Amino acid sequence: MNRLGRFNLKMKTSKPYALLRSGFPYKKSLGMRRLTNHPTSVGIYNSKIYILCRSEGTATIRILTYDDEDLGTIGKYGSDSEEHLLWPNTIKFDKDGNLFISDEGKHKIIILSETGKFIKSWGIKGDKEGQFNRPSGICFTSNGNLIVSDTLNHRIQEYTPDGNFVRQFGENGTDKGQFNMPWGVATDSKDNIYVSDWKTNRIQKFSYANDYIFSIGEKGTNNGFFNQPTYLEVDPHDDLYVSDTFNNRVQQFNENGMYLDKFTGNSSLSKSGIDYLLSNAYPMRLREMTSLEEQKLLRKPRGLAFDNDLNLFICDYWSYRVQIYQKQTIPLKESDISPPIRSSSLLVT
Repeated sequence: MNRLGRFNLKMKTSKPYALLRSGFPYKKSLGMRRLTNHPTSVGIYNSKIYILCRSEGTATIRILTYDDEDLGTIGKYGSDSEEHLLWPNTIKFDKDGNLFISDEGKHKIIILSETGKFIKSWGIKGDKEGQFNRPSGICFTSNGNLIVSDTLNHRIQEYTPDGNFVRQFGENGTDKGQFNMPWGVATDSKDNIYVSDWKTNRIQKFSYANDYIFSIGEKGTNNGFFNQPTYLEVDPHDDLYVSDTFNNRVQQFNENGMYLDKFTGNSSLSKSGIDYLLSNAYPMRLREMTSLEEQKLLRKPRGLAFDNDLNLFICDYWSYRVQIYQKQTIPLKESDISPPIRSSSLLVT
């Protein structure tokens, strides 16, 4: 099956009346240190996994197969040319296979083809319409427009795919509809917009018309609480996923903001990791002396993405890999489940 980005998932998948969520098991990991250093964002297109890797003095997009075969890189580090990447934050594919990149360091949106050919860029540093101050999260609306989290301007902007300004909303503050360093953005099947607010440790949900719907979270370690949330993703069932980065986990919520589950890491060695250890005796000995329980955990997770098989890709930033989990569900018709009940105390075991 062709594995596309979430933009295509939203267009192709019809949402069932309800879901029987039967499981969300770990599947495998991709990448390793030296190959996928500091994976920050991930996108899937034409059965290829594009992993944005950035650290001081370097930035590139590594391309892997689902079987962890290295297909090389696209994107060049630097600031001398429009096509260069300086401090890229998020990558997202549109429906035509164009790769949109938000670059905090250049205060721009950069567009490459899936093979890395430069298409165009737009944006300069500033606080006026069409300007940015360290743009971070990006996502698409159902009509193909780009939503941009303009982090240090404390606002959200919308553009056409060609870079024409459409609108903006938000201002600095902690009240409803205000932001203090917004980071991740995601849209659902109704074009509602989720925004992760990094400084206030909350997720806000808005209608496309900018009407405030609800918020989730405050600072803490309990379920539904956050410690500097970053990247967001919404799956075809409108479940929301939040990289709760400094709590070292990813949290899952339904469309009403109810906490469902969390991912703390369950990684096995990737194929590339196994190949490396089998040919290097000293790292093999070091692994033999290390707690395996610690090795499988998420460390500062960042970017998230889904493919068409409901595989969730999590950028495991400080472990230099991408962990993959598969959502398992059974769609339900209205006749399969009783009507909503007023009390939440009824438990099914």
